[in-house]
Amino acid sequence: MKPCAKDANWDLDGLGKSLKGLVHAQLELSDAVLKLLSTGASGAWDGMRGMGMPAWGSCCDIPEPCWMPRCAGDAVCRLAPGDTGELRLLITNADYVSHHYHLHAAGSGAADVTFPVTTFTLTPKERRLVKVLFTMPASPPPQGGPYDVVIWVRGCREHYVRWTLHEATKSRHCCHETCIEDAPDYIVRWYDHFYCKRSCPGSLGGKI
Repeated sequence: MKPCAKDANWDLDGLGKSLKGLVHAQLELSDAVLKLLSTGASGAWDGMRGMGMPAWGSCCDIPEPCWMPRCAGDAVCRLAPGDTGELRLLITNADYVSHHYHLHAAGSGAADVTFPVTTFTLTPKERRLVKVLFTMPASPPPQGGPYDVVIWVRGCREHYVRWTLHEATKSRHCCHETCIEDAPDYIVRWYDHFYCKRSCPGSLGGKI
């Protein structure tokens, strides 16, 4: 999830900052390599993790199954009553057959979400940009907190974006965009045999 681009011009000042940050990161990496040679691998690895490198979990961690809904990102906005925020979804049918797509909103602010279109069809490799709008109501949220909206995109698979909207006295720029690549998952992984589809316990009438 990223903010919507305001223009397509090169930001030379931002480019200079990026190059400076790249040089700084290379210097830190060189320092970590020297530690690896002088103090041993374990000490250097701890130092690199301190630089912000991701921590590895257990080699036996099991990811979510492929049939679970896929998260396409999280967005947060602050809007004054009456103002509107925008969420841009670039939906691509990455499959080799056509698919029908259905969009809808759920959650505490679903009633204030508007779609230009809620159903459409994409042919193989076709994509479409859909703009989702939310207008902050004049009355405060009934639950006393921010509006929590889940935007669902159902095609070949299920995708969702979580959109949190806070009421504010003055609006901030509220425009986020994300890409949704929709395609079946044909890859067979080592952990697939751990999974079998089960209904939610509530749908079984309390019986386990």
